[in-house]
Amino acid sequence: MKRCQIMAGLLLCLFAATVAGAKTAAEIPLWPFLYYSSAENQTDLEILWPAFDRKRTPDEDTWRLLLSGHSHRKGETVWDLIWPMWRVQHDEAGHAHSRFFPLFFGRGKVSRYILLFPEFWWTYEDERNHVCVIVPFCWGRDEPNDRFGGLLPIAFWRLEAKDRYRVYVFPLIHRRNGPTTSTTILFPLYWNMEHTLLIVPIYGRGEAREKWKTYLPPLYVHRTTVEGYREHCFLWPFAAYGRGGHHDRYRFFPLFNYDRTSDSRQRDLLWPLYEWRESGDGRKQLRAGTFLIFSGDWYKGSSEIHGLTFFWNIQRERRHSQGFWPVYSYKRHEKGSVNTSFLDPLWFWGEATGEEEHVSALFKIFDYRRQPNGDSRFSFIWRAYRRDKRGGNVSWETFPFMTGEKSPERSQFSFGWRLFQYERSDGKRSMRVFFSPKIPLGPSGK
Repeated sequence: MKRCQIMAGLLLCLFAATVAGAKTAAEIPLWPFLYYSSAENQTDLEILWPAFDRKRTPDEDTWRLLLSGHSHRKGETVWDLIWPMWRVQHDEAGHAHSRFFPLFFGRGKVSRYILLFPEFWWTYEDERNHVCVIVPFCWGRDEPNDRFGGLLPIAFWRLEAKDRYRVYVFPLIHRRNGPTTSTTILFPLYWNMEHTLLIVPIYGRGEAREKWKTYLPPLYVHRTTVEGYREHCFLWPFAAYGRGGHHDRYRFFPLFNYDRTSDSRQRDLLWPLYEWRESGDGRKQLRAGTFLIFSGDWYKGSSEIHGLTFFWNIQRERRHSQGFWPVYSYKRHEKGSVNTSFLDPLWFWGEATGEEEHVSALFKIFDYRRQPNGDSRFSFIWRAYRRDKRGGNVSWETFPFMTGEKSPERSQFSFGWRLFQYERSDGKRSMRVFFSPKIPLGPSGK
């Protein structure tokens, strides 16, 4: 008993010291039964953690006892009475909030709110902005002359300034009225909007960039443009006839289609077997059986032709590419480089820094490349035989045994890497046999 009294007295003394704000640095590390730390600007006390803890600094003062607690920092005070169910907080600016689920309420300098989740909401910003919701009804105001209300989530209405209003009854009714325009929709049978009237399935009309009328849509549609073009459509869009304003159209889809304007022409026969397009800037396009069979594009001296996706001939200014996959391919760059390949399965190319970059999934039977400066590369059956020319240097390789290099200063021949190697360099000759060191052969025969 006497020991318990001594321990209790010690704990009380330490607690009193923290309350008094003792400044002497000290520490008692008996955690989790007791932990006390006091430094120049901070004091910490924990008793039977996590039952009780206290922290105090110049900017913060907090304590916690089981599910209750208090904190004060930067002008804001927070009380947790039954954490996390009930919290009360307020600050020096006049804001206050209380949360005791499901009831929430609070205030600011002018605003107020009350929430009884999920049945009741009430918010008040000022005389012109307030909302009240008693599920499923809602009403309120957000402008001096604007009011709204509804039956959530089915109906909604809004009264605005200058005789404007909106009414929605989802999904059947949509009514909107303004000083110059109005909209009425009785879904899905009646649509009356700014430039459109549609009575399904009997009649329709519209007027915007063009005027149009329809009877028993899509049985018959008639339209007129501001340029004077008049068109009659039957079973729209399959059959159409129109003339006027430098525009002619005859269509009986998919058998025939002809469309001519002042700057374009279009012809289709048994679409998509034959398509022809011609524009006023000189561009011509031809499709036969869609692009999978044949397609062509000609424009200002350039052309692009594809056949059965295996043949292509693409010609641009100072560039040319053609091929018949997988037998042959040819490409000439605008800088003068040339690439040629024969029997090259599953290959494609991409341009990188203005030069040609080839990637092959299998191998190349025949491949030849030449650069504008005269450099070239020739290969046969991938690298079964390869010959590279870079300036005055020439290298060749016959896979997998023989390689050779030749330049004005040096020449070399190898068989089986270093099983046998002959080299001429700086006017001297040497050889290697079975990985031996260099064996001098004397001066070259020059």
